[in-house]
Amino acid sequence: MALLLLIAVGAILGWLAAIILQLNDFQGLALNIAVGIGGTLLAGVLTNSESILYGISGTALLLSVIGATGLLIAINALRKIIAH
Repeated sequence: MALLLLIAVGAILGWLAAIILQLNDFQGLALNIAVGIGGTLLAGVLTNSESILYGISGTALLLSVIGATGLLIAINALRKIIAH
């Protein structure tokens, strides 16, 4: 059940990160889920605190959005480097 919750919240957080960065290239739901989950895990590791895996709190959600946004910035920068 926790995995389904992580996927659902990850999808929403990845979509939110794409909105924050004003991306209109419609990268797809799978990438948004991956970025959201990755951002959640990244935020949990970098802050050395409980991530969204252990419970949903306002702090965990905020850190997860920040992590997902940072991860999306890195992915888009890498895609631009590869494209050129």
